[in-house]
Amino acid sequence: MITEIEMERELEVTIEMETEMTMELELEIKMEMKMELQLQMKMTIEMEMEMTMEMEMEMKTTMEMEMTMEMEMTVVMLMEIEVEKEMKMEMEMTIEMEMEMTTEMEMEREMETTMDMELEMTIEMEMGITMEMEMEMTMEIEIEI
Repeated sequence: MITEIEMERELEVTIEMETEMTMELELEIKMEMKMELQLQMKMTIEMEMEMTMEMEMEMKTTMEMEMTMEMEMTVVMLMEIEVEKEMKMEMEMTIEMEMEMTTEMEMEREMETTMDMELEMTIEMEMGITMEMEMEMTMEIEIEI
């Protein structure tokens, strides 16, 4: 017959074994939870890195677009400046041509004035010759008379 003491001892051993097994189980659960937590953290970090990369890409794209727009605006401004330069050159050429035409017109006026003066002198000379001839004729007629 098993004595009561032996039964108590067996019960204590069983309780000890169960306690030990429970502790091992708890430790295992803790380990699993820790691993799960680590995995979650790793996934969170990966997601954050991915999001950061996406944001960087978006920022890069935005910057590139802004730079492209600035370059386009610069090109347009340069083209406008070039057009303005060409217009200024055309205006200068037009002014030069007008000045040349004015100079030519002034030279023509001077020539006309010179020709008018020459004509007047010729007329005066002819009138002088005519008067001289008339006086000679008059004198000749007077002499004859």
